[in-house]
Amino acid sequence: MMATNLCAGAYNYIVTDANGCIITDTTHINGHTNVFLPENNNYLDSVICLGSEIFINVEEKPNHSYLWSTGETTASITVTPENPITVYTLTITDEVNCPNAPFSVDATFQVSKLDINPVATPNPVVFGDQITIESSYNYNNFVWTWDEVDSDVGMSITDRPEVSTWYYVTATDNYGCQGVDSVYVVVGSVPYDAISPNGDGYNDEWEILDIERYQDAEIKIFNRWGSLIFSATGATYNSNKWDGTHEGNPLPVGTYYYTINQNDGSDLQSGSVTIVR
Repeated sequence: MMATNLCAGAYNYIVTDANGCIITDTTHINGHTNVFLPENNNYLDSVICLGSEIFINVEEKPNHSYLWSTGETTASITVTPENPITVYTLTITDEVNCPNAPFSVDATFQVSKLDINPVATPNPVVFGDQITIESSYNYNNFVWTWDEVDSDVGMSITDRPEVSTWYYVTATDNYGCQGVDSVYVVVGSVPYDAISPNGDGYNDEWEILDIERYQDAEIKIFNRWGSLIFSATGATYNSNKWDGTHEGNPLPVGTYYYTINQNDGSDLQSGSVTIVR
């Protein structure tokens, strides 16, 4: 007995011989897209960790050509996915029977990465001062890079940056899984976060460390409604520090907001300063 024109899938069959003995079994018919080994699936969907090297095993058939979205032309390839969701598309052509009707299958990988969350202390930092950058998680190996030429290893590093700088880190655990992250360290003036203008000689004025280095800097302070209550430049600030007043009148206890534009190509600094009494 012969069955023809069957669709791809699993089929159960029963065989009975002349003596009445019965055998049952299951057989699979693969469609033309069932190419991923070892189970001849028509798709591949997997979760891997960053840094993993994966062999995509495809059943190679005679007289078929193969073209991956990576440009490779072998049936099976080895890949190292990096994007959170990475899809590799394989286009297959039966060069003899269907040369004008290629078909495609996808291998999809969800890439998980290690959490690093590097923290720089202090940040921002005054020109020439030392910073420490440390991963929030401990793994077997860390590689840090910055300024395109400098590098270091270890869970934490130290540096004395002269300009605002991105620090990049790659971590690897004992299974070979990786994570990548970065932290931006701002080099510039460093404002205090509070003043207590009560006339006792301590913190009566708002201090901005190293502001004199940035003569063209523009300093502005606003109240919670966005009204400008104080402004100065880097060249004049140390002789005209904000003392918690506006137009000669003491301001109430509370939180105020500042911007500092150093006008040196660095990012705008912003934050809050609190008046306490």
